[in-house]
Amino acid sequence: MGILEGRSDFLADVTAGWERSPKLGVDGQTVQAAVANIYEGSPERATKRTPVGIPTTNPKNINQATSELKDSMNKEHAFWKSKLGEDGTIRLYRGLVERELPNLGQRKEPGGYPANSWTTDPEVAARFGNVVIAQEVPIDYIVASSFSLLSSPFAEQMKMKEFIVYNPPNGSQVEVVMATKLKLGKGRK
Repeated sequence: MGILEGRSDFLADVTAGWERSPKLGVDGQTVQAAVANIYEGSPERATKRTPVGIPTTNPKNINQATSELKDSMNKEHAFWKSKLGEDGTIRLYRGLVERELPNLGQRKEPGGYPANSWTTDPEVAARFGNVVIAQEVPIDYIVASSFSLLSSPFAEQMKMKEFIVYNPPNGSQVEVVMATKLKLGKGRK
């Protein structure tokens, strides 16, 4: 049984929207707004980045998601602290698509959306881009993980060993661990 067992249908629907769509939809936007609300005290950073054509998230939904996500995150943090210690970190990887080949090593990754998907497996990250970055993520920045959702229908996320992680507005220090030339389709330069 996962540690988030018993969360409401509302939060389950919202977080399922995160995984369902390759583009950030209304449900994904609600999660982003709730994460910003929890860590930054306001959903503004997420709602300012609303893509054209996506309706603005209902504040009532943001407040409900914030409340329920806080409860889930407390359980998530307790789970990981029991495994890694109070000040533990976990090394996670993220695949990015970049036209310019970066140097391997440390760099500052800019802030963007309040939450991003990461994985414990660099090979999984490489499937999402030609550049793989790594970061030691503090437990308190973990929003959710496939490891704690064992009783839910997130089979694909389980295979990807996925974590949803808070991304501070000023970005974070990461390490570029892999970079390969971007393969473009026919007719692209």
